Amino acid sequence: MTPRLMQLFDFTAEDLEYNRKGALSPRQSARMTKKRRAQKLFLGALGFGLTCLLGGGLAAWGVQSLSTDSAAGVGMLVGAGTAALLGAPLIFLGVKPMRPVEVAAAKGTARVARVQRTSRTNNSTSTYVVTELHLADKIFTMPDAAFAELQDGAAYAVYYWNGVDDIFSLETL
Repeated sequence: MTPRLMQLFDFTAEDLEYNRKGALSPRQSARMTKKRRAQKLFLGALGFGLTCLLGGGLAAWGVQSLSTDSAAGVGMLVGAGTAALLGAPLIFLGVKPMRPVEVAAAKGTARVARVQRTSRTNNSTSTYVVTELHLADKIFTMPDAAFAELQDGAAYAVYYWNGVDDIFSLETL
């Protein structure tokens, strides 16, 4: 494997050895745990903010408003319920235990391609180009710098997070 690909995908020879055995190296495990904890903390905090702060604030304000303007008070109570319904699943995702990372392998002859994609958001369309590695019925989106490093038609093994398709390491076979 070229040092450039190792740098692009942030793995070492030790990481590759662990990945071949279907496991994360201690370094990769620490990195993934840190990343996943940060995501769970963000989701939990966002859920707490929606449910407790926004929902609770709207509920308190709505109860106070019921005596002076019942329509506004009911509207705020409905908003409080909506905030709670939106925030509760995020709190659940924030406190739910992390599932184990499964390292899977895709091996075979690779097709490397630059592909044009289109994204539509809020009545706006943007077109961009990405590098893809097609391997064993899987499609991996690669960093653009990997296009020059990968050989179309060469045999590769890609070790990735099964279900998420994040690449941990890869090697030429």
